Amino acid sequence: MDTNYGDNELSICASSDIKSSDGNGFTIAVCLNYGSLHQSTTGEEFIHNYIDDASGDCKKQAWFESHLRQTFPDAKFTEGKNKQTLHRPTLFPQTSKETLRETSREKLENIFRKNAFEVLDKLLPKLIQLHKDEILYLCI
Repeated sequence: MDTNYGDNELSICASSDIKSSDGNGFTIAVCLNYGSLHQSTTGEEFIHNYIDDASGDCKKQAWFESHLRQTFPDAKFTEGKNKQTLHRPTLFPQTSKETLRETSREKLENIFRKNAFEVLDKLLPKLIQLHKDEILYLCI
């Protein structure tokens, strides 16, 4: 977990590698950025949950389409970056910048946790099923 605090900024990112013995795998990352130049050159506010650094069959867009698209129907693939964004809502889309700056760290961290668990609650059972189906061999 990487947490960066500043006067008017917060970034939180947690990631975990999923690796298999046959060269397949990816990194799962769940992030929140609240105006932090550490995570964004524009200081934008967002929640970002994605699969990155895929290898083997998992690197191919076809693998995601075949095995995870049903779980994450709105996911977006970034060509050339090998990244699959699972979920990226805008923080407080109807709120003014002044109100945003008054949002407590505790509230932001709770938003991060809520969104992270929503994504992981969908993803983890699917990964277990892929392991049971011998599609993804997890190494512990």
